[in-house]
Amino acid sequence: MCCSLLLWVGLLVGLTSYIIYTPQVDLSALKSERILLTGGGSGIGEEMARLAVSYGAHVTITGRRESRLKKVCDTIMANSASTGKCSYVVGDMSSKEDVIRVVREAVEVMGGLDSLILNHVWGVVKYFEDLEFDEITEAFTQTFHANVLGNMWLVHLTLPHLKASASTRGHRSHILHVGSISVTYGVPKLSFYAASKLAMNGFIDAVRMELGPKSVVSLTTANVGAVATDTFKDSLINPTSVELDSAMETEKCARLLLEYMVAEKREVMMPLVDKPFPISGYISWMFPEAAEYMLRSQYNITGAKQGFLKDVGGKPPQDLPQPPKDV
Repeated sequence: MCCSLLLWVGLLVGLTSYIIYTPQVDLSALKSERILLTGGGSGIGEEMARLAVSYGAHVTITGRRESRLKKVCDTIMANSASTGKCSYVVGDMSSKEDVIRVVREAVEVMGGLDSLILNHVWGVVKYFEDLEFDEITEAFTQTFHANVLGNMWLVHLTLPHLKASASTRGHRSHILHVGSISVTYGVPKLSFYAASKLAMNGFIDAVRMELGPKSVVSLTTANVGAVATDTFKDSLINPTSVELDSAMETEKCARLLLEYMVAEKREVMMPLVDKPFPISGYISWMFPEAAEYMLRSQYNITGAKQGFLKDVGGKPPQDLPQPPKDV
């Protein structure tokens, strides 16, 4: 009994140490790196572009708003003292034609490709129950075309370039998928987004398996939690200072993402112990009810929204929506 307890304690300590381990990586390895970064017009993507360029990388960012992309690149170049460069290509990652053009133009302007960062997102910020029945198909199609199919197109088109680069340079190229901690436990109001991120994790794992352990391309998935971006703030109901303070700063998140990519980590949970919430994905696996309680508190979900009868006097409310008659 004592030996079994010690074994479990040892495993728990080892797992915890592995999960919260942050590699000490010198980002000067990014010098002259040619990076295609989707969703680079704001938030985490913008900060990753700025940081990578400051270390001498040539980064091509993508997005749908040319004015925003131009402003980001102009600002980065005006404030950078390195030899790095920032370029941009306008494109919608849910459009196959745009994805083909973006990859072609990015490779042309940079003279090749060393790393691909899948950072763009699309998501419907709304309670699933509040959607009209006919809205579900449209929400699914838009989200999965951008977050899943678009990424599949990108990986398929860039793999030949990444392999060629690795062979020429003598060290591995990288694919970084900026995932979400919602794959471990669902996040309210982001049901389609969470489903698409879970699909992407399975896709990245499958491609990694297909390429094999000796592949010249490393694949990293970073499951990112609460980060102080506009998307996170929009997903909160009546956000308080406590909820906003629980989010990781964009600058720190961007640095960690690049460090994990350079370190060729397989999969990581973020933020780890940088902020009190969330601590790490494995806690939600061990204590799912506690994790859900924390999330409900984080997003101000009331008992009535959860459907608890005690909050409506023990009787079902009379104004509940009725199921469609033709279903």
